[in-house]
Amino acid sequence: MKDKLVFKSVDACFEYMEKFFTNDELKPKSLYHGKILHMIVNDAGKKTLAYVKVLCLIDGKTDYAMVSAFLCDCDIFNCECKPKYKKDDMVYIGMGTVINKTIDNRVRRWEKTFKTEEDFKGGGMHPNNIGNIIKKLKLTLNVATSQFDHED
Repeated sequence: MKDKLVFKSVDACFEYMEKFFTNDELKPKSLYHGKILHMIVNDAGKKTLAYVKVLCLIDGKTDYAMVSAFLCDCDIFNCECKPKYKKDDMVYIGMGTVINKTIDNRVRRWEKTFKTEEDFKGGGMHPNNIGNIIKKLKLTLNVATSQFDHED
């Protein structure tokens, strides 16, 4: 039996996880799989924030939430770490201490129609949840542990 499954894309990983993983509603201080859709660069030329679609349950169904995620947890403008994340990376997201709900009392969903930074950022009555990128994940699943390998 193979001990690792190798996927061709992040979307293929998500398709597998939708079918074979148990997903959960977004909860404070919990970890989720996500895909970076867009990154923001600050005035100093550093990437500081990413918009990430995160696999979870919304209203009891497997879906994707829109999350604004910091690239590291050090002071943003004096960041000592050098995260090498890019668009379309698969990442672990650590959720913040509060889960934001929209005006209709659910987390903000990612929609296939989202294409621009304006679409991704949300706000007002439709806020994104906030988290931190914890690790970049590889497209290799360890079958014994059901964990994706990660980059150090």
